[in-house]
This record gives sequence, structure tokens and C-alpha cells, in this order.
Amino acid sequence: MDLHSGNYGNWAPDPSMRLARLLASMKDDTGRVTVAGFYDDVTPLTPTEVKAIDEMPNVEAALKKDFLVARPERPEQRLERKLNEPTLSVLTMEAGGGFGAAPRSAIPATAAARIEMRLVHGLDPARMNRRVVDHIKAQGYFVVEGRAPTNDERLTHPLLARVDLRGGSSAPRVSMDDAMARAVVSALTRGGRELVRLPTLGGSMPFATFSDRMPTVGFSMVNHDNNQHGPDENLRLRNLWEGIEMMAAIMTMSR
Repeated sequence: MDLHSGNYGNWAPDPSMRLARLLASMKDDTGRVTVAGFYDDVTPLTPTEVKAIDEMPNVEAALKKDFLVARPERPEQRLERKLNEPTLSVLTMEAGGGFGAAPRSAIPATAAARIEMRLVHGLDPARMNRRVVDHIKAQGYFVVEGRAPTNDERLTHPLLARVDLRGGSSAPRVSMDDAMARAVVSALTRGGRELVRLPTLGGSMPFATFSDRMPTVGFSMVNHDNNQHGPDENLRLRNLWEGIEMMAAIMTMSR
């Protein structure tokens, strides 16, 4: 139960503080994930893909201005290179009923967070889940999975964490050297149209369900500031019209 801070402050451990420290242990000050093995299985970029990124316009300065970011994570490397690496983010944190609860002088009984990993090619969702659990254990926590801890476990283990694992999707990536990928690029650049080629898209796509049987290429037609998953997600009309033309070029291409 929650405990009044006037009676039990400086005695009852604050789960909010412990959760904050645990989450902070998963990234260093530059933003690199510190979970052991987090980057080990990433499929490296090919020389063709590295060259494609190097030839892209560098938009780092514009992005910082648009999104009011003084210093991005790991600023020594441009965004397009980091899209080919997995991410770890905290989606939600909650303790004591959150900001919607009435203010009170109480130490919350529990604190909870929802985290996500965005995977890239070469990473297995189940293996990545285990790496996060192993990291939590390495911080000294006794971990229970998919259930509430027992009273005996609460009395025995000063650091206790419940983890509810969720399955995920693997991330496909077709090489830019693939014949189909080259055909798509050729179709989209007809008439002198300039094209930015990204080896890896940042969004979750269902490609993995069939990419092992046929090559897949993602075609993004949205504006960079479309506020994906936000309350006012949008698409600029110019992007819509250009997208129609480019989709027609793909549908009528020849290999």
C-alpha cells in the first residue's frame, strides 16, 4: 500500500526513484543503449547502402530547428546511419496514480513503466527481450515474469521487479543491390526526379511476414513533420500528389 511520507519517509523505499535509476541504467549520457549485446546481431550496411546515406542531403541542422532540439543523441553520427540501429524508449511512467490523482504526501507502493525496442534487421524479438531482463537482473533485481510477486519474495528481495514481456516483429531489410530494389529506384528517378534512398525505414511494417519469400521495398510519401502517431497527424497535399505519381511509376515499371 501507499505509505504517508510523514510517518514512513526516509524508511520506506521509494519505487519511483528506483525505477528511474533502473531505466537510466539502460542508456548512457550520449543516448547509447547499455544493455549487454543490444547491438551485437545488427546486420551491417553494405558499401552501396553506406554510399547512399553519404550522398543524402544532411538535414541535421534543419531537424534541430524544426523540433527544438539543442543536441540530439550521439550527435557525432547522422540520423540516417542511426536508423539502422535498434532503439530503446520509455513510452510511459506511472506511480501514485500519476498527475491525474489528487496531490497527497504519500510514498507510492509501486512504480511502473512501459518500454519499447524498435528492432532492425538481424535482431530476434525474443532474444532482445531476454537481454533486457538480464540487464535488470544485473542491476541486482530479483525478477518475476508475468505475475505479481509473493509476500515471501517481497520480504526476501530488497530489489524486486515484475516484467511482463510482449512479443514483437522481426525487421526485414532487402539489400539495395537486389535487382528489384534497383528496378524501383530506376522507375522513381525517370524524368530526372531526385530520390533519397534509405537502407532502413524507421517505421514498423508488416514486410517481415513475406520478405523472406520476395524482395520488399518501402516507399514513404509523408512529410517529415507529419507528427506520426500524434493527435494531428497530417499529410501535405503536395506529398499526396507526388505520391500518386510515384506510385504510378512503380506500378508501370519494368525489370
